[in-house]
Amino acid sequence: MYKYLLIVLSLYGCTGKDYPVEPNQIPVGVVGNLYNQRIDVSGGVVIPYSVQITTDFKEDIGVVIKPINQETSDAYNHLVIYGVPKYSGDFKIKISGGIYGSGDGKFTKEYTYKVNSK
Repeated sequence: MYKYLLIVLSLYGCTGKDYPVEPNQIPVGVVGNLYNQRIDVSGGVVIPYSVQITTDFKEDIGVVIKPINQETSDAYNHLVIYGVPKYSGDFKIKISGGIYGSGDGKFTKEYTYKVNSK
């Protein structure tokens, strides 16, 4: 009886955990000015092949979202929004992915990236 109870408790312990993504909001950018904003996922190591980054950026906006250092094992825990925006407007960013060793652990974060004209 106790053996089965322990297994059930172990399985339930792997679900329902939060994986915070910071910052909660990102600062406003300005057309023609360098934008450099770090985004960090904590609580576990992000699975690189599970990461999905979707935006409604114009193709040549001049801004990218990428890992800060692709060479580290936790590369997708530390992203950067980087570049010099060419267009003003409100743009949507959604970042989501899975966490190693968490069963079905996932994170999702949505931002509005506001870019003002000069």
